[in-house]
Amino acid sequence: MNQIHRAALKGEHYKAVPISCSPGLHEFSADLLGEFCQGRHIFEIGAGYGALTNRLLDRGWHVEPFDFDLQDWQGQVPVSFVDANNLSGSAFPAALQNAVSLELIEHLRAPLDFIDEVMERLQPGGCFLFSTPNTRSSISYLHYLLKRELFSFNRAMYWESGHISPIFDFIVEEHLNANGWTFKKYAAGRVETGSLIKDLFLKTFSKVFYRIFGGVDRYEKVVDQGLCLIYVVSR
Repeated sequence: MNQIHRAALKGEHYKAVPISCSPGLHEFSADLLGEFCQGRHIFEIGAGYGALTNRLLDRGWHVEPFDFDLQDWQGQVPVSFVDANNLSGSAFPAALQNAVSLELIEHLRAPLDFIDEVMERLQPGGCFLFSTPNTRSSISYLHYLLKRELFSFNRAMYWESGHISPIFDFIVEEHLNANGWTFKKYAAGRVETGSLIKDLFLKTFSKVFYRIFGGVDRYEKVVDQGLCLIYVVSR
């Protein structure tokens, strides 16, 4: 991969295949797909090394993975090329029973256009599960307080992980509502720094922050704690 997420660098794997997502995101997303999506056919956009593909295959899904960089593919089924910045210009299916895209939107030039292109292809009764960085998590607030920059969007993340498009939950949700699409929202993704002391501090800070500030936000009744937000969208 040209751009490697911190999770993969820290040694997160699914059956020896590196996971290029926040810890816990794959497991929770797979559970949500099984709960909300009809049928067992799914298209994965931004499949990375193939860890989520393999996990879904093990759960009985028929998975068709797509990615821009095919060099280090370790999935159990072949992967196809796609430019997620231009689905219409790629050899990408015109009809999707279900779709999933984790930790991809923040890498794209026009995230809302990408959502539109996937939803236009989604068949009635299908679902599209995607994630975004949680820019309003307690960890993100702490990071901004200390460094005056968003947790997932700064110069380092631009070069190390290719995060180029900051996106906020209320923008995503207003866009989904404006198009008449129904959705469910969840928070997931743990902070794992490799230091027990740091991890304990961040976990404690999150709980305290949540208890103090939960319920004061204009758009939400609570302040989400996960590093990522997950949307399960249907037509």
